[in-house]
Amino acid sequence: MVEWRRPEWPEARRWSDDPRFEPYAEWCEWVAAPETKWGFETWIVLSRTWHGYPDPPEFAFFAIDAADDVICAADFDWWPKNWKRVEDKDLVRG
Repeated sequence: MVEWRRPEWPEARRWSDDPRFEPYAEWCEWVAAPETKWGFETWIVLSRTWHGYPDPPEFAFFAIDAADDVICAADFDWWPKNWKRVEDKDLVRG
């Protein structure tokens, strides 16, 4: 199970303003830091304002390794069953 959390404001700005992701989506919506067999990675899900046919899917997924390199990217509309979004009322979205 991968648990996703809402990013804190500085973290959300970092990913949302990163020029590598800007062409793909508007806002960093969810963040996860799962431990993989290769070490820790940062996973982010960016949301799109405009989505659905003929536009791209609602979400863009990226995995970033410890060297800050993008190692995986994909679009999706529906969350995988083994991904859990955790709401945290203490994290404020700006």
